[in-house]
Amino acid sequence: MIDSVNGNIIDGQNDHLKRHRWEKFNDIHCHCLPGLDDGPATMSESLALCQKLVGDGIAAVAATPHQLGRFEGCNEPERVREAVHNLNEVVKNNCRRWQIYPS
Repeated sequence: MIDSVNGNIIDGQNDHLKRHRWEKFNDIHCHCLPGLDDGPATMSESLALCQKLVGDGIAAVAATPHQLGRFEGCNEPERVREAVHNLNEVVKNNCRRWQIYPS
């Protein structure tokens, strides 16, 4: 999953950002929280994803775990806030300045 983000896709996106003199942007729909839905299963996978996002010029993300279908009733607001807090703690120790927000 994470390796598919490497290579030409990121290089092309970074070139686009540089061409327009945009340094950073925000991702408003990201499945980055570990173990809450069909995104990363573990904290280490979440960290690797976040590091790739930082490398792609993302400055902040809105963590948006699934709420419907097979995840209905699983991702209550407090659980999401706790997962965001935990991931932010790991990210701040491993990435440059970067922020995850609950959504």
